[in-house]
Amino acid sequence: MNKEAQEIIRIADELRSGKIEHKDARAELCKLFGLEYKTRYSGRAKVRGNSIFAGLDVPELPIIGVYMTYKNGNGQGIYPDGSREFMLSLEGTKWEGDEYTVIHEKDLDILELTID
Repeated sequence: MNKEAQEIIRIADELRSGKIEHKDARAELCKLFGLEYKTRYSGRAKVRGNSIFAGLDVPELPIIGVYMTYKNGNGQGIYPDGSREFMLSLEGTKWEGDEYTVIHEKDLDILELTID
């Protein structure tokens, strides 16, 4: 049995036994085959009424991804490390011609968030 097959079996065994989660298994398999793995985010969010984006006159917007996660001070004091800017779908809004908008999580109430 070749090395790749042994690694696939090891990853499957760890997944089955609960040592790793499916997203960790996916990341390891992507690494094994030289593919880039990106965490996928989805969910729903509501724009906070006191934010500069409060003019989005819809009850909630679908989260379609993370645009950026601030790390190592790259928020330059405006946003804390570990905070995120989410990509939100504008489908069904008056701005539907644009695919998405990017809003920082401090301006959102996250109703549902799935990280895969």
